[in-house]
This record gives sequence, C-alpha cells and structure tokens, in this order.
Amino acid sequence: MKDCGIIPYMLHKNHGFRSVMVGAGNFEPEKYPYLEKYVRGLEMDFLPEDTLQARLEYIKAHAAEMDLLILHGPYKEHFPYVEYYKRLRPDGKIYLATDMNIY
Repeated sequence: MKDCGIIPYMLHKNHGFRSVMVGAGNFEPEKYPYLEKYVRGLEMDFLPEDTLQARLEYIKAHAAEMDLLILHGPYKEHFPYVEYYKRLRPDGKIYLATDMNIY
C-alpha cells in the first residue's frame, strides 16, 4: 500500500486514531480486499461525486470528528479544503504529504 494508506493506518494501529480515507465513487468491497486482510481498522468513505462541493460538504459534515486532515501533494486544489477545515476546526491539524513533483 502507498503512503496515502499507510500513514492513516499507522496512526490507527499505533495511536488509536479512527482513520478514514475518503474517495469518490461507489464502494465495492471486492475492489479493496486488503482492508480486512492487511489494514484492519482503516475505514473508507466515498463521496457521491468527485467535485469540490462534495468534498466541502463532507468536511462540513465531519469536521467536528476530524482532528487531523491529511492531504497528499501541495496542489492549489487543496487550498479550499484547508481554509474551510481550519474555519470549522481552528484547533484541527493538517498534514500535507509532499513528494518530488513540479509543484
């Protein structure tokens, strides 16, 4: 599994975090057999569509229970999520995972 899954899993396994990865589309368990086999306890939620509005609505609905927001890559598209999350949860933490790329 890539770091986008390992980091939340290790936070769950080693520190007792409730870790939820969020994606878009329908959840089909057969596409994620490793959830129970390798990363037991890591959860997945799926947005009805892959849009800025759907992501912001998810943050709004779950901000109270999100102590940490993990984003992957320093992309301009993440700015609205960061600003909105911090407005709703000024005490919340943001982890921005970076890698070598043009950004």
